[in-house]
Amino acid sequence: MKLLLVLCFLPHFMKCLELPQATIQIWNNIAKDNYQKCAEEFNIDLDLAENYLSYLHFPDEKQFQCFLRCQYNDANLLTSEGYFDHAMVVDQVHFLTHEIAEKCIQEAHQVTDYCERSYYAGTCSIAELLNIDRRDLAVRQN
Repeated sequence: MKLLLVLCFLPHFMKCLELPQATIQIWNNIAKDNYQKCAEEFNIDLDLAENYLSYLHFPDEKQFQCFLRCQYNDANLLTSEGYFDHAMVVDQVHFLTHEIAEKCIQEAHQVTDYCERSYYAGTCSIAELLNIDRRDLAVRQN
């Protein structure tokens, strides 16, 4: 009986964990011109590249981390030294509050590897928006 209840309510709980369509559209408007370029450069499946926010699927792999770095760099969210430009992030990524941007950028800047830094900032931001642990977004593909 308990299993039946879990199975009945599981789709409702899963549906709760999604970003608003407006949030996804804002990011798509920023990044749509470089999905294919960055996906090809880092050998990322184009479907994943175009839909990782909809799927809430952030593979914890170097190629995907570097794909995100490519996205952020092409959107002018990174300085020439590879750090996030807080003003540009808040100006362009309208769905992030100043507080979320500040928290995630500060924490990401503690990471020395540029690709990992981008991955950390991305998963931190989405996790903060959804109020979940960012590790819930990290899916290892081994």
